[in-house]
Amino acid sequence: MKPFFDDLMNLRATLDRARKSDDRGASAIEWVVITAVLVIAVSVVGAIVMSIVRERSQTLETCANNAAEGNSCEGAAVPGGAPDDVAAPAASVVPAGAAGSATDPANLL
Repeated sequence: MKPFFDDLMNLRATLDRARKSDDRGASAIEWVVITAVLVIAVSVVGAIVMSIVRERSQTLETCANNAAEGNSCEGAAVPGGAPDDVAAPAASVVPAGAAGSATDPANLL
């Protein structure tokens, strides 16, 4: 029972010191400043990430539109140093199971 009583007395003394302290308001101001700095930092990082995502999305959209028209992705400006001459997919794609596909029984022999 003695350790519990000692802990309780230490807690009470700590709370009494905190209540009598004059810098309680200063601590709250410090927390507000720290929070404001963190919010600003997260906002800046979020804006940068959003800009990169929009730029890449536009690039992918342009490339997809070019591929749908049978062209290559040459007109799409690909950020980050990726090659600009990505070819469009082949127009003659053979469905699985059709004559000439890898799963055609005639090709399995």
